[in-house]
Formats: sequence, structure tokens, C-alpha cells
Amino acid sequence: MTTDEIILVAFRGTEAVKDFITDLNVDLIAGPLGGEVHEGFSEELTPVWGTIKQTIANFRGAGGKSLWFTGYSLGAGLATLAVARLLNKGDPVDGLYTFG
Repeated sequence: MTTDEIILVAFRGTEAVKDFITDLNVDLIAGPLGGEVHEGFSEELTPVWGTIKQTIANFRGAGGKSLWFTGYSLGAGLATLAVARLLNKGDPVDGLYTFG
């Protein structure tokens, strides 16, 4: 979602059997910023990551819109990982709000 001032990327929580399987894939793998991340979250985010980055770029355009992420439950993990991936590449993020 976007307005004249902000871009908000929101990730939904667990709702389907596939999501529960993702939640249970708790092995840790190498992640951005030199840490480790939940393998299930990384595997869920990776296939859509290019589309997310391109959509943000399209929404941002030439303007200086602030970029915010949010998510609930599974979405909180995905939002956190998305922010870490962007920060790892030096892309600015203005805020992250997660809840469980």
C-alpha cells in the first residue's frame, strides 16, 4: 500500500496448513546482517522477494517516501527478515512494527 508520503508492506499471519509447515521449519540458516534466521521464513520470503523489491521501487519512484513494514505471527517473521535483507543491502527502512 502507498500514499503520497509512505509505503507500507504488510505480511499476513499463519492461516493455512502450508503456513503451519513453514512455522515448524525452525532450523537456523545463514541470514542477512551476519546472523542466522528461521529457515521456514527465509524459504517463504525468497520466491516473492524480487516482486516485493520491484513494487517498493515502483511505489517509491523519484520521491522520498518513507518505508514501513508490519506483520502478525508468521507475517512478523517475514517482515523482520525483509527489513534485514534491505538493511543488509544499504536500503533505507523507516520502521518495523510486528505483533504476535
